Amino acid sequence: MLVERMEKRVAEKRKEIWKEVKGYKGWYSVSNNGRIRRDASGNGTTSGFILKPNIKNRRYARVLLWKKCKRKEKSVHQLVAETFIKNLKENLQVNHKDGNRFNNCVENLEYITSKLNHEHAVKIGLKSNLVGSNNIKAKLSERDVLFIRNNCTKGNKKEMFESFNITKSSINRILRKDTWRHI
Repeated sequence: MLVERMEKRVAEKRKEIWKEVKGYKGWYSVSNNGRIRRDASGNGTTSGFILKPNIKNRRYARVLLWKKCKRKEKSVHQLVAETFIKNLKENLQVNHKDGNRFNNCVENLEYITSKLNHEHAVKIGLKSNLVGSNNIKAKLSERDVLFIRNNCTKGNKKEMFESFNITKSSINRILRKDTWRHI
């Protein structure tokens, strides 16, 4: 209910521009205000109703798009960005400039790298930048990691991950310095 009222206010403030969703020509449209509209009912008649986004676990707003009896769930912010923002590089992420995941207006979205997206989230307080044992999810201490790096061999890898109660892939990421890079 709150999301619908916010969308309505935003739409009233700005002129709404509608463009067809890529891959769903004649079926769905997306607006620069972050709304998704069903354009056709499949039998040639136009219905033109606004889809209500699904918000699971307070994550991103998502909608179900149907075509030829197949459904696909899509993020609203990604549909808006794909339609209205030119993406010049591969592997870029869509960032919400104001940090509000439900503000899917084109003016609030931008393509940036994963690293910049993370830095932005830390800067505006959406994520913590706690590293190592300061991170709430850490199972190891810095001392444990140094012990693993200094003493782990192919012969005792199984013994290591069993004694520290972590997975074999976690040991490998520690050894390659994919994780715990600050040590």
